[in-house]
Amino acid sequence: MSSNLRIPKVCLYCNNNFIAQKMNTKYCSLKCAQRNYKQQQREKKLQKANKDYIKQTATKPIIQSNNNTIHKPYLTIKETCQLLNSSDSTIRKAIKDGRIQTIRIGKKHIIRRDDIEKMFLTS
Repeated sequence: MSSNLRIPKVCLYCNNNFIAQKMNTKYCSLKCAQRNYKQQQREKKLQKANKDYIKQTATKPIIQSNNNTIHKPYLTIKETCQLLNSSDSTIRKAIKDGRIQTIRIGKKHIIRRDDIEKMFLTS
């Protein structure tokens, strides 16, 4: 059953005038509809990527500083790494070489803050 309606409309994608046979027709052809769909998908991808990038850069600071570690007299290896901005292996090598004195409780190394400051004064 064909429609007798003839509705003049403007294509949302290419802005050409066309005659639609239905009230909800938005595009002049199937190609325009497909191209518009692809364009919308690309824009969604870009918006998602931008949101992820903004979220990632906003929530992740470049240098994570913990105010509690600044005032502690005793530090763990992880806290010492954050304080000196160096890697775990560097601190462990300094402990092994004897440049940093540690107190060992079980498997955990406790480093006095004074020993770290002395290491910088002697070198």
